[in-house]
Amino acid sequence: MTALDKTLTRAIDADLDDKRIESAALGSMITDPALAGGMVAATYGGPMLSAWKTISANDVQAAIDLMADAVKGGDLSDIESMLTAQAVALQSMFTALAARATQVRGIAEINAITSLALRAQAQSRATVDSIVNLKHPRTTVIAKQANIAAAGGQQ
Repeated sequence: MTALDKTLTRAIDADLDDKRIESAALGSMITDPALAGGMVAATYGGPMLSAWKTISANDVQAAIDLMADAVKGGDLSDIESMLTAQAVALQSMFTALAARATQVRGIAEINAITSLALRAQAQSRATVDSIVNLKHPRTTVIAKQANIAAAGGQQ
């Protein structure tokens, strides 16, 4: 069930008038995570596919909804793939920017490009760390500490 379906069901159950139901539906479409992600992905990724097929935010939303359903069911393989692709892309950005920094002459340009390169590298590392945490979650140990003095009592 999509966010829109949930909102419509709630609005109808709350016995709202048609204008408020429409307003709630429009609001849920804007705040729907899959649709918002779909709009961004279609905007940035759409041109890559434009020679082959036109892609809409609804197309991407459908794919995101399927991925979200898989995650809810405990299947994180799509997330692992996405994070891996991001880590590789960020590493590629780092490499290209670092190489470009060696080709410029001005200190300001060198600093700007090197800063971008190091930010891409740091984000790549953080993404790899996310993959590791996904595959091998950290466990938290909560232990009570006993403060026992050598003389045999608590201080």
